[in-house]
Amino acid sequence: MGDKRVDKREGPNDLPVVSVIISVYNSETFIGTTLASVWNQTFQSYEIIVVDDGSTDDTAGVLAPFQERIQYVYQHNQGVSAARNAGAKKARGKYLAFLDHDDLWGAQKLEKQVEAYERHPDAGFVFTEGVSFNHTGIINPGLSFNYLKEWICSNSSPKNISSTQVVIKGDLFHDLIQRNSVATSSAVIINTDLFRALGGFNTAIPIGEDYDLYLRLARNHPAVFIHCPLFFYRVSDLSLSGSLDERGNTWRTAAIQVLEGQIPLYPDEIKKLICLSLSQKYFETGYFYYDKGELNKAKKRFQRAWQLRKTDVRSLVYWLATWLLPDGVQKIRAVKQRRMPE
Repeated sequence: MGDKRVDKREGPNDLPVVSVIISVYNSETFIGTTLASVWNQTFQSYEIIVVDDGSTDDTAGVLAPFQERIQYVYQHNQGVSAARNAGAKKARGKYLAFLDHDDLWGAQKLEKQVEAYERHPDAGFVFTEGVSFNHTGIINPGLSFNYLKEWICSNSSPKNISSTQVVIKGDLFHDLIQRNSVATSSAVIINTDLFRALGGFNTAIPIGEDYDLYLRLARNHPAVFIHCPLFFYRVSDLSLSGSLDERGNTWRTAAIQVLEGQIPLYPDEIKKLICLSLSQKYFETGYFYYDKGELNKAKKRFQRAWQLRKTDVRSLVYWLATWLLPDGVQKIRAVKQRRMPE
């Protein structure tokens, strides 16, 4: 059987088309299989830049046998944003493809994304569907689709093939304000010049830096979505975002920080949408802490949710409940149920 790998697309002076940027920190367990998924790509015009963000385990030792196949950069611990930016500074490719140290790529990921970007050079970024998994198997076979159903339908042509059209292009900015519908940075490739023009990742944001970047990219550029699972997101208690039980709240808290920083950047009609989205996220984080009995944290978040959306009586009621006993919400619910007509 012949080798189906694609290596004919090369940049000027035989430069790689894609620069693969992998930030690692204490990544000895998974980095070998992650690299193997890159080497298995059908599209072969790439370079791999691994930025070690001050690992204290044997990550460097695991990477040592691969020195001829990767560019290894070590820096003192500065966080994932600084590590990715450091890799991007050294990139020679036309496109940047970020890959988390414990995630995997399907064999055709780069091939499909480069093809899509070449067809849509005005895109801010190209991202794909993906699958989440852990040591027991598949958890979610479609990470983005449930969040993108309406967007896919409104940007598909004809409309009735929203579930089968492979490449969809459209304005994702307003959708992103509501939620980060791009599952992970491992799903994305970005034009290198555009990334650099925007200043790269915001190093002041410890978690959610990718969400911040997508918002800045999508503000003035369309996004392209490849409706095909081409990456595998590993769910592990070793991940940066925390254990599985904490992940949802971690992501909401990160989104809050990102969106709060976005408010001053936009005109009033955009600010209103951001405030509505923030109000919902503050309520959800408030409820998370209320359910855990951390009433002071819950109180602050319910209050902020109501400040952002004064018509949201629910947030006000729950804020008042935090001043009562820990079962205050349940008591209020009981009163409401007794008052409901038969």
